[in-house]
Amino acid sequence: DLHSFPTRRSSDLPSPAKWTSYHEGNVEAVQTATRRSPQPRQLLLGDSITRDLAEHRGASSEASSASSVLALGISGDTTANLLWRVRHGELPRTLRPEKVAILIGANDFTRGRELAVDAPLRTALSVCAIIRHVRHQGLKAPITLTKILPRGKQWPKGLGANATRRARSEE
Repeated sequence: DLHSFPTRRSSDLPSPAKWTSYHEGNVEAVQTATRRSPQPRQLLLGDSITRDLAEHRGASSEASSASSVLALGISGDTTANLLWRVRHGELPRTLRPEKVAILIGANDFTRGRELAVDAPLRTALSVCAIIRHVRHQGLKAPITLTKILPRGKQWPKGLGANATRRARSEE
């Protein structure tokens, strides 16, 4: 269940060097996947939520995986980060999944960015740019765009990290 994932603190975010190595690993995984037959049927693009969900469901971002799902997520990524990633090697024209899912945007409203008056507009425009790039790469696969998951105190009562802590303490 989604609420069993550990919550992330800003100290969990990768350093710039680590982020670069994650991106390079994703590019390598995509290159390997495009040479495989069959290619992954589903492509998941996003942040740590995407990566964790994929790992929970048995998918992988590992280049050696024979999984039918390729998950490309990096902890702490914003919509602008994902847009940069797909423009720089994580979405080549040779990758042909049957379905694409994009789960991104929660980090656009963290670490003070939520205070910007234009935060919702910037996030929406970045998501549109990501979808436009997916289409520009020639992918005709259906795209599932998830809603942005609430963060921290914004979670409805009974959901989120507090519910996970309560559930664990009740066990």
